[in-house]
Amino acid sequence: PVLWWNEERPRSAWTEQLFLIDRVGPGRALLPADRVLRAQVMGLCHEIMEGENFGFMHYVRLRLAEGFEGPGGNFAKGYGWTEEGGKRAFDEVCNFLKQIDGLLAEQEGKGSKYLVGDALTAADIIWATACLPIDGVSLVEKTEGCAGFLGIWEKQFAACVEHFTPRVRAHREAVLKEINRCPVTMFKDQKAE
Repeated sequence: PVLWWNEERPRSAWTEQLFLIDRVGPGRALLPADRVLRAQVMGLCHEIMEGENFGFMHYVRLRLAEGFEGPGGNFAKGYGWTEEGGKRAFDEVCNFLKQIDGLLAEQEGKGSKYLVGDALTAADIIWATACLPIDGVSLVEKTEGCAGFLGIWEKQFAACVEHFTPRVRAHREAVLKEINRCPVTMFKDQKAE
């Protein structure tokens, strides 16, 4: 996606978009003013978002791609699926869930409910939305239009759910409540009047 703001140049990299949103968006900042905390937020966002660099979402896409057409399908191949890569994707999703749980436990020890620092940041929001395929079916209104997709979510990530701890689930739900929306409303069927 590309982001435009007034007469400024378009931004296509997620890092540029995040800084722009933080600068011009209403309400609280999503990036900490403290450089160390900001670097932690950006680093965590990178680990979640960077598909080409084997971030969390790369592995999620590989799992979903395999589920759509099977290992040999064009969709799976388009995301670089191989048998070895499919297994690695499963392991990496589970490992990342463990990492997030550990990070949240560490933050709880400091009296914080957030991934970085003591306030909601872009890392919390990006993580809360990125982890929806992991046990996110309960958050989605089940409609005829999304039934197949939800079935793939459940099948491809069922074995990862054990690593989606109550702490990680509670964080996701608290963040979605704090931002007052769940991004999966896009799955609602559009009916012509």
